[in-house]
Formats: sequence, C-alpha cells, structure tokens
Amino acid sequence: NDLLCNWTAALDWSQQIHWDGRASFQQAQWKKEFPAHGLKTKAYDRVQLTLVENAGHEVPRNQPVAAHAMMAAFIKSTL
Repeated sequence: NDLLCNWTAALDWSQQIHWDGRASFQQAQWKKEFPAHGLKTKAYDRVQLTLVENAGHEVPRNQPVAAHAMMAAFIKSTL
C-alpha cells in the first residue's frame, strides 16, 4: 500500500497496450498466486501484471518470501 509506488498507473498502462489480446487482458480477473505472500497477477496470453501487496518500492526487503516466490515462478515460467 505504498502511495508513491503508482501501481494503478501500471495497471492503466498495461490495459492500454495495443495488441490482439487487449480486450481479454482487460477482462481478466486478478488471481492470488501465493495468497499467504500477497502475490497476485492479472494475465492473458503473454502479457502479465504482477503485484506484491505491502511491498512498496523494495519488494525483496519488504516482502522477501513473496519476492522469492515471484522470481522462482518467473524462472520456471509458472507465473
């Protein structure tokens, strides 16, 4: 909940990208990938927005378990 970390602008920007799956991405629901760690994603095809709740600008420092889970899933292509 970092007001200086403008995640709403990232969401707005990600929903304005011009591509064939734009409408589907806009309609996609948020999924809690790792609920215990505050990690959620909104995705369609190859476009994805990932948020880590209560992390601010320093995810590894403020939410180290969520940062690890996010990076591990990214590397394994499961997120």
